[in-house]
Amino acid sequence: MPDRTPKQKNLRVPNRTPDEEPNRTANVTQDQTSISTPNGMQDQTRNQTSNRTPEHKRNRTPEQEQYRIPEPEPNHTHIYNHEADRYHQLIAKQPSLLPVLEAIRPIRGLDVVDVGAGTGRLTLELAPHARSVVALDASAAMLGVTRRRLDTAGLASEHVRTAVADHRALPLADGSADLIVAGWTICYAVHAGETAADANLRAILAEMKRVLRPQGTIVILETMDTGVTAPNPPSSLTGYYEALERQYGFQHKWIRTDYTFDSPEEAARLTGFFFGAELAKQVRARGLATVPECAGVWWLQL
Repeated sequence: MPDRTPKQKNLRVPNRTPDEEPNRTANVTQDQTSISTPNGMQDQTRNQTSNRTPEHKRNRTPEQEQYRIPEPEPNHTHIYNHEADRYHQLIAKQPSLLPVLEAIRPIRGLDVVDVGAGTGRLTLELAPHARSVVALDASAAMLGVTRRRLDTAGLASEHVRTAVADHRALPLADGSADLIVAGWTICYAVHAGETAADANLRAILAEMKRVLRPQGTIVILETMDTGVTAPNPPSSLTGYYEALERQYGFQHKWIRTDYTFDSPEEAARLTGFFFGAELAKQVRARGLATVPECAGVWWLQL
């Protein structure tokens, strides 16, 4: 699921106005300016920090720092189960990912599985082109939004269905799919704070391979950080990313998945909801209507 990631990195946003922001989908490598903000990570991985002193702490006295009450972090489990509609308002501000998927494997005529489908970001893009789509997620509330959006778009049919499922036990027959996509979702089971991370990754990939037909394709999308213009992967996920490439043979590239909001106030409200108060403060202070983000794309053909 998009944006559903354990992250706790010092976020960076460029020193530019929204009008100067580059195209949302262009890869860039320009220098970054650190703004040091939490990024909505789950409890297990909230202790990742930078060696650099955060800007908003530099002028505090030791006494002020000692008695500072920290801002509460967003609880993603609560968001996915109780605020799915609001979550979709956020991810709807990102660009289409269909061209990224099509460049790896043309979708037309394929049987596709969307693992960690969430509110249907990928499902609704895939449905008009695929022969069939199965959208799977651990959250029934998120899938409820997906079904409603499919109905509204006129895409609901016997060829597009949803089901609550664990990534390690997909409710699908052997050799029943051509393509499996998993956006911002596997990370929750395999980050550095998860004691069974290695076993979970093995089980998830084994299930995907079981479900795929010969010559089938897996595409995984994960965070490379929000508030940055070049990849800055969370340290809690680098072991997972390295395993995909070195141990499991995935190819890799990175893309921009910037959020384009209607106004800086909307940007601050929605990013704060999911990524935390500090990012919202920086977005508001800089008047950003476009918030940069980077994502990694990994793919493997059987």
